[in-house]
Amino acid sequence: MAKKKGMGKGFIVSVVVLIVLPVVGLLGWYFLEAGLQMSGSSMSAEQALMSEINKAKEAMAHEIAERAGSEGFQVGDFDNCSQIEDQYRIPQGYVFTEFSRRELVGLSKNATDEEVQERCVIFAKVVARMEQLAHHDRHVFVCQGSEFKTDEAGRYRLIADPAGKGVIEIKGGTKKLTPIKRYNHILLGAWQIYNLGDGCLVIGMSKSGVFSFSGGVALTE
Repeated sequence: MAKKKGMGKGFIVSVVVLIVLPVVGLLGWYFLEAGLQMSGSSMSAEQALMSEINKAKEAMAHEIAERAGSEGFQVGDFDNCSQIEDQYRIPQGYVFTEFSRRELVGLSKNATDEEVQERCVIFAKVVARMEQLAHHDRHVFVCQGSEFKTDEAGRYRLIADPAGKGVIEIKGGTKKLTPIKRYNHILLGAWQIYNLGDGCLVIGMSKSGVFSFSGGVALTE
């Protein structure tokens, strides 16, 4: 006698995704609402969730402030890294996401929030070190898939060497590699450049339109 076939894995996965997970989510929401009502709270579940998120943000800000004091970097530089898209010229129609932000700081799309935070701590420490060589108004990551350029026409551009050997200058289509040892920084003309050695640079620049070393960063992909 032929054995009866059991339910396939695909069917089970479909049941979990389409039925079990939504039910679990609804039950969680129900118990959160019920708990708030029993405790006499006037907050909705959504308000309670936002309150917890804000508490987590405040705790992180406090932690970063403490680390800045003990590890020698500026909180403002950490914040600039965390909001790196504000430093970039984003092409019209480009949809910016959390994944995009991870790539701009040289991490994979699957990097965790903790990894992004540590990357921005490194950035802030690099800026503190670069300021000992020369002062610029702002600094920004330039990793794979992005470039620094002095104008929209791109007559002068700087990109990171993919192998981490230094910075590549592009003038009129001609490329020139300027070696920079890993974890070191140089002044190249009026530009201040630090090489992380992993395909990412930190470039110091001034606000757009200031003297001859103004510029901006943009996506290349």
